[in-house]
Amino acid sequence: MFGYLVTILVSIFLTAVVVQESEAVCCASGASLRWCVDCTRRTPYCGKGPCNIFGCACEGGCRQSCGPKLLDPVNAGIVIYYNTCRCNNKRSMTDEAVVDAYREDQVFEP
Repeated sequence: MFGYLVTILVSIFLTAVVVQESEAVCCASGASLRWCVDCTRRTPYCGKGPCNIFGCACEGGCRQSCGPKLLDPVNAGIVIYYNTCRCNNKRSMTDEAVVDAYREDQVFEP
C-alpha cells in the first residue's frame, strides 16, 4: 500500500514539474464557417500561424478583425454560407501623412 502512495505522489510531482502553463488564446471563432474576422479563408482556424488541434496557441496569435461584412449568401440546407467577405475598416492617414507620402514618391529633375 505504501508503494502505491509513493507512485501516486511521484506521478503528481512529475506532472507538476513537466507541465508548463496550459492557458492559451484560442482562434477558433471567425466571421462565418468559411471566413476569419479579417476576411481570409479559415484553415480551419483563424490564427496567423499553425495552431494546435483545439485551435489554440497559434503561432503569431489570432487574426485581427477588419469589421467583416458577409455578402452573397448561399443556402445549403440548415447552414448558410457566404461567398464574399469584405472588410469595412479602412486604413486612414492624416492629411500631412498623405502629403509627405506624395512628396517621397515624386522624383524632381532639374
